[in-house]
Amino acid sequence: MNKGIIILLLLLITLSCNNNGQQIEKKTILKLSQGDFSIPSVHGFLYLFFSVEGNKKGHGNVNILHDIYISYYRNTYEDFSLFLSDALNQKMIFKEKECEGHDISRFKVNHIVEKHYRELSLTNFIEHYCDKEDENNFVVKQKYNNDEYLMTILFYLFINNYEITSDDYIGKYKVRKI
Repeated sequence: MNKGIIILLLLLITLSCNNNGQQIEKKTILKLSQGDFSIPSVHGFLYLFFSVEGNKKGHGNVNILHDIYISYYRNTYEDFSLFLSDALNQKMIFKEKECEGHDISRFKVNHIVEKHYRELSLTNFIEHYCDKEDENNFVVKQKYNNDEYLMTILFYLFINNYEITSDDYIGKYKVRKI
């Protein structure tokens, strides 16, 4: 076999082994999509991450995503849970226009954090960036308070089925395995 083909096959195998294929669990999507959105959702305090044009990520909450669904996607998706699944699993890219008028923070993925995510196991990634509170609960270390850094850490935890909340009073980001 040609060396070029072997190298190409090894590269493809390596790329397929990355954590990029993570999926938000269906039960989480179903839980988030339920309720009466004429009032704020009981899950509105959770950080949810999605892709935005310009190679950015965005974060908002389920209420914001429901508003975007109603404004732009209700004729495209049969129901909110299907839309939510595509959005949270990074299968769609929101236009900047769709984000305007909503409390959506946008950021570029920090390359240092991305490198750590690709090189470390998920357990080691969490140990590097978080302090453990108990078996399933963590807090992002205070030294990672730069927005791009912090949001990238939270994004990678989110796509691995961790629930993200913030404690505004003490300025901590809490992470819990779903």
